[in-house]
Amino acid sequence: MKFFKNIIINFLLFFREVFVYHHKSLEFRAMVFTAVIGANKNHGDCEDIILSSIAHEIYKNDDTRVKLLLKTVKEYLDKIKQGHYDIEDFVAKIDNSINEKPKLAQKIDLYQLRKFCQCDMTHACSSYQIKMIDFLDESIIHYNKEGK
Repeated sequence: MKFFKNIIINFLLFFREVFVYHHKSLEFRAMVFTAVIGANKNHGDCEDIILSSIAHEIYKNDDTRVKLLLKTVKEYLDKIKQGHYDIEDFVAKIDNSINEKPKLAQKIDLYQLRKFCQCDMTHACSSYQIKMIDFLDESIIHYNKEGK
């Protein structure tokens, strides 16, 4: 049964734009988490545990969406490791997404994002992660000022 569920999750992950309800919201959240987690190039178990906990908070009764969010973030982080993308690409995508659909700024939960600062990392890395969270905070402030 678990094997079958994994096949379904992988199918939905691959075709999420077609088959996943509100896929843009899930994608946006995945980009936000990727930007913050990816600031630590040596991310690992600590971030995985925190991300899983947050995903379960967001999608309380929807295990499929939890798994899709986790796998999407992992996919994005793998693309960063492989050199296909860098953090700035995700920052630009986040910014563009908020400009196109300002309500997405409401999906950013700074309290949740600050949990990632608990993980071990170098000072330079933690500074970069804090700058990422500050950028997201500015996006929320801009959204609230615009009154959209």
